[in-house]
This record gives sequence, structure tokens and C-alpha cells, in this order.
Amino acid sequence: MGVLCAVLAACPSETYQSHSGPLPRDSLDEVLARGKLRVVSRVNPATFVVDKHGPSGIEFELARAFAAQIGVELEMIPAANIAGAYAALDSGAADMAASGLSARLSASSSYWYSSPYLQVRQQIVYRSGTPRPVSIADLVGTRVMVLAQSSSADALVEAQRAHPDLGWMEATRIETFELLRKIMDDEIDYAIVKSNEFQMHEGLFPGLEIAFELEESEQLSWATAERGRNAKGDARVLARERLDDLRDVAPDVAANPEEGGHDGDRVAALREQRADRTGQVGRHEIKIGERKR
Repeated sequence: MGVLCAVLAACPSETYQSHSGPLPRDSLDEVLARGKLRVVSRVNPATFVVDKHGPSGIEFELARAFAAQIGVELEMIPAANIAGAYAALDSGAADMAASGLSARLSASSSYWYSSPYLQVRQQIVYRSGTPRPVSIADLVGTRVMVLAQSSSADALVEAQRAHPDLGWMEATRIETFELLRKIMDDEIDYAIVKSNEFQMHEGLFPGLEIAFELEESEQLSWATAERGRNAKGDARVLARERLDDLRDVAPDVAANPEEGGHDGDRVAALREQRADRTGQVGRHEIKIGERKR
């Protein structure tokens, strides 16, 4: 529960892709009216998995608790990779992404990120018995791979300013497991992954070790799609005026489940309106959608 208290406080951020069109009506209203919260998450031991025992993972547990507190059904949408998670937000198939994401910064704004709930570090991973790099400079001229559209890729872009000859590959169709396996199979020399993800995979790859960590730590957050910009193209102004209620309500609902947080009255009222229309309040059911590739 302590982790939940930090999730989804309102604070707009910037990332990598722009959209056009008007901002949608209130997202929380839509979720409560629908009676379902649609959450996309990468299939990864550090985020969300489904096995013979059912769904599990930190992102699933957080999403399930949030959906239960606001009284709606939870639909988990599996994504094959990071790009798939963002694509589900772009298309409107998901209300939010709980996918082990770090806020990605750029000049344009397309996604809003919650307050962080977990601090992680970027780790450079190598195979035991091969040369161990001790700094970014040692990666120059080697085969380095990261997941596409990840904060690991962003970190290398930043590092390239000081090391212009630094090069790397970005994997678009695989996840952390396949990335680490490429090191073991000698297809690449090094990979950069988040510390929480390597921790969840290292038991499967006893021959892999951490070479070093990047200096700057980063924090994981949930993401929602902005889905719109005003006529001047400055969505950040609108974001400050009209923050998405999904991010406003969640931390307080988590901290005060009986009261429903600072927006508890509003949530209760919306739930009553939905009950009047449908004859029932949202069920605490969990549906697993098809994997989005």
C-alpha cells in the first residue's frame, strides 16, 4: 500500500511524439461511466505476466488496487514491448500504461506521467569472462543494444554528446529477456537495462553481470495519453489548467481507501450516476485482453 500512495499524482511531463485534435472530456468520467479501467502493460516479470496461476506482477497489483478503489472492472491489455504500450495509448485502446515506464523528455508533448512510485538505475550488463567496461567511453566501438523507445535509449542519446563516436542498436520487437539472451549468445556485447528488470531476470542468466551503472537514477511512473493540443500547439498550458483526474485521484484513493481521497465525493457521485443507469456499481473483475504487438 505504501507504494500505491505515490502513484499517479498530477504533474504534466513531456515526451517524444505530438498529436492533434481537441482534448477529450474528463478521463475519470469516461472510466466510471464505462465501468472499466483499461490498463496496458508489457509482458515482463518486472511488470505483468500471466501464467497457469493467473495474472501477477507489480503493475498488475497496482492497477488492480486502483480499479477496486474506484469501483470499476480492470482490463489488462498485454503489450509485446514498450512501443506496443505507447501504441495502445495513442489509439485510445488503453486509458493508461502501467508498464515500467520512465518519463521521456523532448520538445513536444504527447504523454503525461504520474508521480513516481519506484526508483531504478540504468545498468550496463555484460557476459562474465568478457571484457568488463567501466565507463561509457568503453562502450565506443562495441555492440551495444537497448530496447527501442526506452529511457535506456534516451540515456545513450545524452551520453553521445560527450562521446560522439558512441553507437548502439535499438531492438523494436523484443523484450528484456530476449535482449539479455543476445548477450549470452554472443550476438551483442552489452545491453543497458533498468535495475528492477535485470533483478527479475538475473536468475535465468547466471552468466551475466553488471559492469557499471549510469550516474543518474530514474523513477518509474504511469502514463496517460495527452490526446490533443490547443490551437497554439501549447498543450502544457492546457495540462496545467485541466489535469487528468485519473492521475489526481489515484494517490489519495490509495492512501485513504475508505474516503476515496480528496476527490472521493466526486468519485462517489459519478459511481452513483452509473449505478442509476446500469443498476449496478462496477464489478471488481479482471479481464485479460489479447497481446498488442
